[in-house]
Amino acid sequence: MEPSVFSDVRVLELTGILGQQCGKLFADMGADVIRVEPPGGAESRRIGPFLSDVPHRDRSLSFWHYNTSKRSITLDLACPTGAAIFRRLVATTDVLVEDQPPGALPALGLGYEQLQALRPGLIMVSITPFGQTGPYRDLKSSDLVSLALGGPLWSCGYDDHGLPPARPYTDAAYHIACHYAFVGVVAALVLRQATGQGQYLDVSMHEACHDTTEGAMPTYYFGGQRVQRQTGRHAAVTATQPVLFPCRDGKWIFTRVPVEPNAWEQFLDWLDEAGMAVDLRDQRFSDPARRQQEIAHITEVLASFCATHTADELYHGAQRRGMVWATVRSPDEVVHDQHLKARGFVVSVEHPELGRSFQYAGAPYQFSETPWAIRKRAPLLGEHNQEVYCREMGFTPAELVALSEAGVV
Repeated sequence: MEPSVFSDVRVLELTGILGQQCGKLFADMGADVIRVEPPGGAESRRIGPFLSDVPHRDRSLSFWHYNTSKRSITLDLACPTGAAIFRRLVATTDVLVEDQPPGALPALGLGYEQLQALRPGLIMVSITPFGQTGPYRDLKSSDLVSLALGGPLWSCGYDDHGLPPARPYTDAAYHIACHYAFVGVVAALVLRQATGQGQYLDVSMHEACHDTTEGAMPTYYFGGQRVQRQTGRHAAVTATQPVLFPCRDGKWIFTRVPVEPNAWEQFLDWLDEAGMAVDLRDQRFSDPARRQQEIAHITEVLASFCATHTADELYHGAQRRGMVWATVRSPDEVVHDQHLKARGFVVSVEHPELGRSFQYAGAPYQFSETPWAIRKRAPLLGEHNQEVYCREMGFTPAELVALSEAGVV
């Protein structure tokens, strides 16, 4: 197997739904990520949809996606024996990723100060809804709640249609928090490489979301103004013209009226070819400032033009003319995208227990020397108990059986 960026890093992951993306980012870049689950399995195993619509802890498609390349062991941290075993695991660990409620691990004797005494260079990141301190610390939250309280929801939706704020996509807040956590841990690893010093990272999903509000918060901080939600466009203080239009084939096209002189002329030539330039050849439209004043009229012409063409005709026609337009694709169209296939984005992952392989989304980056790879499918619950406990930690098979019968693993 080719070397990977984190091939010499061991990560213990103690997460539910919130923090599992952080572990995946490390695992697919080569880290040995051991997911520690309660004997009954992590809650994220119970999220549908399930393979063939058969609910089962090893058939969750969501769990499959977020847990590639990881190993799974079961362990009850609430019992003294389980906590003691966890401490032994930490003693050989570089990074601990956890998303337990604030104070939960310290109450079990597994807080950062206690664990760092066992592993001075330990880097521990806690991903929680509101962080370890502050008045919101113990409040309950969710992906949607964090998007609402943190601010991103304010910029998403359709003010121009008289509708309320809208959620961007499922688990967006979880992804935001996990990506910040991942970047923070990588920075901590760089420091540790130079100094040997470990550290604790307190990641608040609420703050991470607040840090990703595009221009809404700076606009308010510095100008005291609120942005408007605009369908398919950047939220802005003043309304702008639509950029998404329906096409002849029922699909939608994302457009941009060109402002550069040469591009504007090419746009007019294209409209002329279809006999749809209307009055845009008038001299008054040669002035960019005048075009901006009459942008509503230009938009009407553009909308009529789009309605008489298919989305792909418009997409390729615009691209040939150096114009940034694109079709709005459905999931099935994206899956069969020729460009993604040519770059090897879609990867096949074997599921030996099912005798099948499945197509997975790949990496958004390509490394020349330390490639990203899904090394194996998401682990079955407790699949690596014997491997970790017996081969790596020295428990005998009989001791593992006893631990299992006692409900520790």
